[in-house]
Order: sequence, then structure tokens, then C-alpha cells
Amino acid sequence: MKKYLSDGLMSLRGLQSVSWTPEKYDEEWAQNVFVDVLKSLPALQKLDVMLVHSRIALPLELLPSIREISLHEHSGFLDKSHNSQTFTSLAKMSARLPPGQLTSVHIEREWTPGGAPEAPAPLEQSNLKTRDSRDSDTRRAGGAVSRRTQWQEASKGGSSTNAEAEDTARPHYYTADAPPVQLRHLGVKYSFVKLDQLTASHCRHLTSLALINVMEPTEIPAVRRQPRLKVTNTQKLEPEVLARQRRVGSTLSQFWLTLHREGIHLESIRLDHVVPGFIEYLTFYSGIKVLDIATAKFRNVVESDEAAHQIFRDPLANHVDALVELGTYASYEGLWCFGEHNSTSISNCKRLRILTVCVPSDGLETSLDARGDVTLASNNSIKVLMATGVSTLPRLTTLNISPSDKESNRQYRGPTMSVNHLISTRRRITRNIVAFRGPASYTRLPIITIWTRHYEPKLVSQGKGDTTQWCYQEIVDPQLEEMGDEGDTE
Repeated sequence: MKKYLSDGLMSLRGLQSVSWTPEKYDEEWAQNVFVDVLKSLPALQKLDVMLVHSRIALPLELLPSIREISLHEHSGFLDKSHNSQTFTSLAKMSARLPPGQLTSVHIEREWTPGGAPEAPAPLEQSNLKTRDSRDSDTRRAGGAVSRRTQWQEASKGGSSTNAEAEDTARPHYYTADAPPVQLRHLGVKYSFVKLDQLTASHCRHLTSLALINVMEPTEIPAVRRQPRLKVTNTQKLEPEVLARQRRVGSTLSQFWLTLHREGIHLESIRLDHVVPGFIEYLTFYSGIKVLDIATAKFRNVVESDEAAHQIFRDPLANHVDALVELGTYASYEGLWCFGEHNSTSISNCKRLRILTVCVPSDGLETSLDARGDVTLASNNSIKVLMATGVSTLPRLTTLNISPSDKESNRQYRGPTMSVNHLISTRRRITRNIVAFRGPASYTRLPIITIWTRHYEPKLVSQGKGDTTQWCYQEIVDPQLEEMGDEGDTE
């Protein structure tokens, strides 16, 4: 079996891109065979690995042609020792490759001491402290230090303070005069971020950045706890733990303002935490092509609506001539949702090809016409959205629409209430799309996606002697049709 597996994989020497997900019951020898094959692929440029069930360390420094790498670590597997060696190998690889060859690094960490997370939502998993014990805090902060300092501390040649004493024993892979990596894309999930003289040099050519569930140094972390997942404050972190956090991380506002001071102006941004520094960063330049914003991190509706008001005003206006993809993922109903309050700002983005928005449940009013057919009210959010897309966004090809949770569920994230509201609203959105009618004078309409369902525009006749009109019909996936989907029964 070992020989057949090796020979079969070796026949794929021309591979340029590999995505690997080790399984729970993989034997160690099988993973070793796979890694040996990886090292022998002369044209391999892109590698994407799920580390959850990795039984061996990946010798990434032995992949000479790699240009893009993604590593995903998750909490399902408790033994992280091999993963730690893999991240060390990533640091060695980045130091050894020629400047400009490694263009994309995407790292997803998982901060869950002791196994399963205490709370299921990404917001809860992103917080640094999930238990009150000092040991848990030390493991989490220490892990962040060990991963980031392998890059940041590499060229410092040691440190003189007691707080950094344990890092001096770590191998340093960069010399003081080593050329920077010249990354073009960086993705970070569940970790700290900080720009200083060294890390900024590696990011000087950065055009794309994704920051998801990034942690900030904080003296008293806030944690959501089951069963009601209410926000609670825990005891203060030990001074040495906080010092470790601050050495490898900064506040997000500081990060964005430093990014501007370093003259790093991004073309693609995906993030889930809007802070004042980010809003200010958007006002400093123009040229963003892709902007995806998720909004679950706001503590209350006042903070959320104020940030939405600011974003849709001046910052977005700076980039209307460049944006080709805009997404606002509103976790709760409010000003982040599409409506008359931001339709003008969005309609100014004439180059948009992909638009993702959420619509509130109170904007889906319908009525019955004389024939008993469902029609959309004049102020219906779907009707306004379609009018915006057709009349003002000439290049729009894809429109993604999602529901948002009720604002009253922000502090009490009971799964039953939230799921029921989201499903109910999604069904109303679907009925609105099916009921939509557009005049034949429309020259084009975008394909619409509502969660996993896709709808395409069709010109149909409404009966004998009636004029043709545009309507939407679902694009049926044969596999899904065979499986059935009772949850979508209207």
C-alpha cells in the first residue's frame, strides 16, 4: 500500500497547486509519504493545508518553488506540537526564499486551551481569555509570541530586557541586512498583529489584507459565556502575560494608522472589526477594489450605527471609482443593512461587479394586486435594491442578499431565537425576489444569491396579450434537488 500510494502521488509531478486535509484516522506513515511527495514537486507554487489532524511537522523550508501558502489550525485535535514545528518551518522558509518569491501567507490559528471552545460564535473564540486560570492565559499569550516572534524577532539578534528573555533562545532566521519578503497578500485569523520597523518592511508591497478575529492586548478581557453567552469581565491578566501581548500585538486602531504612516495603501481588505483607526485609514487615500466588512464585534447599536454612518459617508466616497466588490455583512439589523440611508453611497460605486448586502426584516413589505398576485411595496428594500442595481450600477453581475439578526438578540444570543428570525427573514427575502417584476426595458439584471440558493433573471410573458417582464427563477442544483431541502419549504 505504501509503495502504491507513493508511486501514484509521484506521477503528479507537474502539480502547481495542492490542497491537503489530513483526516482523523490517517496513519503517520501515509502523511509522511504525502510530505515526501510534496518535497519532490518541482513546480509546486501554492499549498493549502488543514492542520487539525496533522501527525507530522511540515518541512516547509524544503519547498523551493512555493509562492503562496495557507495554514489552518483548529481546535479539534489537542496535540499542537507538530503544528508548532510547522510554523517554525514557515519562518525558516520565508527567510530562505528569494525576495519577492513568497507573495501570499494566510494563517488561521485556533485559541482554545483544553479542547472544545466554550462558546461557538467567532466573536467568543477571538477573545484572548476564555478561562480564569493563569496557565490558560500564559499558554495563549505564549503561543502568540512564539508564532509572531519567529518572524519579528528573527533579525534582532537577541534582546536585553527580562520580558523578552525567553525569546533570545529561539533561532533567528534573518540577519540585520536580509532583504524583506515582499508579501502581496497577508491573512491572519485568531492572532495578534503589530507593525514595527521589521514587520513593516515585509509588508511594504502588500496590496491585500484579511484580518479576522484578531486579538488586541487588553488588561481585562471580556468573554461571552454559555449558556446565555452574556458578556462578562474576568480578572486582570498577570503583568507578564499582558507584557507578552503588547510585545507582539497592538490595538487595531494603532495598526491601521501605522499602516498609513508606512505608506501601505491596500487594494483589498476583508475584516470583521471596524475601529476608528480603520475608518480614518480609508480617508487617507483612494483605490480600494475589494472591501468586505463584517460587523459582529460592536457592543451595542449606538456604536454599530455610528460606524456605519461614518463608513458610508466620506471613507467610501474616496474609493467609488475603484471598487469592484463591496460586501457589508450586518450581523444585526441597523444602518449596516441596505436601505434608503445608504443606497446613494452604494449607487456611486459605478464599477461594482459584486455587491453583498443584508436587508432588515421590516423592509420587506408586500401587498396583493387586483389579480391577487404578490407585489412589492414602493419602499420595499428589495425593490429599492433592484432599482439601485439596474439604474446606477451598470457593471453589476452578482448580488448577494442575506438576512440579519434582530438587534434585541445582540446581548442575548440565544440560538433558537436568532436562527428562527434568520430563517424567517431569509424566506421573506426569497418570496420578495420571486415576486419581483422588472420592465422589459431593463437591459440586464444581476444573478442573485440568497445564502446557498441562486436565482437568474428571465424574460417571461404574464399571459395572453400581456407584455413581457423580467422575473427571477431559481437555478436548481440537481444534487440538491435529489437530496431535498425541507428547511426551505415555503
